[in-house]
Amino acid sequence: GVAQHALIAGKTGSGKSTLLHVLVTNLAMWYHPDEVEFYLVDFKKGVEFKTYATHQLPHARAIAVESDREFGLSVLQRLDAELTRRGEMIRKLGVQDLPAYRGASRQSLPRTLLIIDEFQEFFSEDDKLAQEAGLLLDRLVRQGRAFGVHILLGSQTIGGSSGLARSTIGQM
Repeated sequence: GVAQHALIAGKTGSGKSTLLHVLVTNLAMWYHPDEVEFYLVDFKKGVEFKTYATHQLPHARAIAVESDREFGLSVLQRLDAELTRRGEMIRKLGVQDLPAYRGASRQSLPRTLLIIDEFQEFFSEDDKLAQEAGLLLDRLVRQGRAFGVHILLGSQTIGGSSGLARSTIGQM
């Protein structure tokens, strides 16, 4: 039921970032960029995902390393537009999900993995940006699976993430 998205929480030094690196590097080794693509947002001062930008990981479509909430929001907006585009493509063929689309169209459409380290930073202020981020994350979590969009959120705490709806967390 909820195997399509993940929420990783743990105290400092518990291995959250190491797990994210293991996932990214193993997926990149096992799958071609036509099969899986990454959107990486790092709210930890850019230290975690910088290596993927430096070494130009071919799977990476966006790597946010400047800890900028506005850029993080633009990534969410980009994925929301991609979700809409994929939905239209899949509906035109009269199929229900990404695997059926791949079979019917014989075209490659990669799975998309959005990883946000320290995602609670979206909600560090109670403002319009936090509200929009919460709405976009909710839509991506609820509709993403069928269209091959998957979300992985990492945080030291989910206590300060009041902008993220309980129903969104429940989908994780």
